[in-house]
Amino acid sequence: MFPDDPVAASNTIARLIEKDEPEKASAYVESASRLLEAYNTVGAYYLLMENPDEAEEYFHKALEAASREDMPYTIEEVQTHLQEVEKKREDLQIRE
Repeated sequence: MFPDDPVAASNTIARLIEKDEPEKASAYVESASRLLEAYNTVGAYYLLMENPDEAEEYFHKALEAASREDMPYTIEEVQTHLQEVEKKREDLQIRE
């Protein structure tokens, strides 16, 4: 593993999320967050860790990057994730 490589870090986070082990991904978040394409992955990590504020921040960065690159599919995907952030906020408020 290359700890300073944002692509490798993003891929590691994605694998850990797929394996339902997001808590193990925290060591890779800082490195992955330096890569525009990784914003969506980092947002998903924070959403799974029940941190909707951080998730929203990274999903907005992903949306901005996707808009700049004119990536309609990614834009739609990130908008869906932003809706999930709102649902997570509602769920967390219900639990309080």
